[in-house]
Amino acid sequence: GSGKLNPSGGGARPDLDAARCTPYMAERMTSVTARLADGVASIPADQWNACAGAGNPFVSHAFLTALEESGSVGRRTGWQPIPVIVDGADGAPIAVAPAYAKSHSQGEYVFDHAWADAWERAGGSYYPKLQIAAPFTPVPGPRLLLRDPAAAPALIAALEAVTDQHDLSSAHATFLSPEQVPLFEAAGWLIREGTQFHWHNHGFGSFDDFLATLASRKRKAIRKERAAAVEGLTIRHLTGNEIGPREWDAFWTFYQDTGSRKWGQPYLTRPFFPRLGALLGDRVLLILAERDGQPIAGALVDRFRAQITAAAFAAVSALAFVALQLPAPGFALLLLFVFLAGLMNGAEHDLLPFLTVRLFGLRAYGEVYGLLVMISLFGTATGITAFGRLHDATGHYGTALALAAAALGTAALLFLTLRERPLPHVQAHAHPA
Repeated sequence: GSGKLNPSGGGARPDLDAARCTPYMAERMTSVTARLADGVASIPADQWNACAGAGNPFVSHAFLTALEESGSVGRRTGWQPIPVIVDGADGAPIAVAPAYAKSHSQGEYVFDHAWADAWERAGGSYYPKLQIAAPFTPVPGPRLLLRDPAAAPALIAALEAVTDQHDLSSAHATFLSPEQVPLFEAAGWLIREGTQFHWHNHGFGSFDDFLATLASRKRKAIRKERAAAVEGLTIRHLTGNEIGPREWDAFWTFYQDTGSRKWGQPYLTRPFFPRLGALLGDRVLLILAERDGQPIAGALVDRFRAQITAAAFAAVSALAFVALQLPAPGFALLLLFVFLAGLMNGAEHDLLPFLTVRLFGLRAYGEVYGLLVMISLFGTATGITAFGRLHDATGHYGTALALAAAALGTAALLFLTLRERPLPHVQAHAHPA
């Protein structure tokens, strides 16, 4: 299941502050001070693990620090780590919570998009919100990590204070271990229950031991499925010159098939992919799954900010419009310049939705993306008309091509100025009432 806090920030429920949610705190814990850290990595491992214990690896210092150091969580990914800490009389933490300021609801495995939509319709801003969780891990476990169990109310009050003081819309503790649910209930948090199906290892020493507990028919079916799934299967990770025409042909086939079934007509052409690989080298990662030496699935991963990708597309198209003004470039070069000039027109259909999510999160995604599509279509129609009018007025396309090149060059520069949607830089101390 998952626990959800009564929204206490963003103006929706301003009366629900830390003192209101935990009225007994004032007389019991007035001397307790909570603080925020820049990340779990900034906290000594022995101090964090003294609170987290060894029972759940997904709240361990090693796991959470690896997420931070690998860039899996951070300001750019919409998971800004801001662990909340309550120190004891000895100066060391007695309670900590793996908390994150979130600019979206991705990677949580709890779908609160209806909450976000309702919040926006009421005139509020749902993001950023406070998430107490093991990122990308839908595994129940402790979210209040306690060296001293008596510090649980103070830690919950600190989470509420952080939400209020930094004008966050709400706080969410997801995939709670059952024994911690009453702690949140006592503090006035709303509890949302979900359902998971878990497999338990009842002393099995091997997979065959598990199969031995099943009926013969089921054992046979499972063995057959597993054998078919792993037979001859290899996973290859390729970058730079390791990606040849055969690999690009395979990925092109997958891209066409997936795009046609899910999104309609794919916009990128076959020559685009090897050109991208040649230009960017090791910054492109192609992952192929092969069976019997034949690729059966693939994924293409970029290793750079989407803004840089968009700027590169725009710059290449701008140069192509300049090149089209050259005298008698030859038929082959002319075809190449035309292809490159239209590159941005095709790429925008992939870049617009991605940049919308990256820069604005899922807040009002439909409205923002719809507005951008409308502007894009209007610009396309206007550009076509302007090309014809300029040709009629000047007798040639030189002026129109020059203006198109200038517009795309400006767009490339503007793409580089885009920044990720900012999250609050939280360093202030929270003092429970």
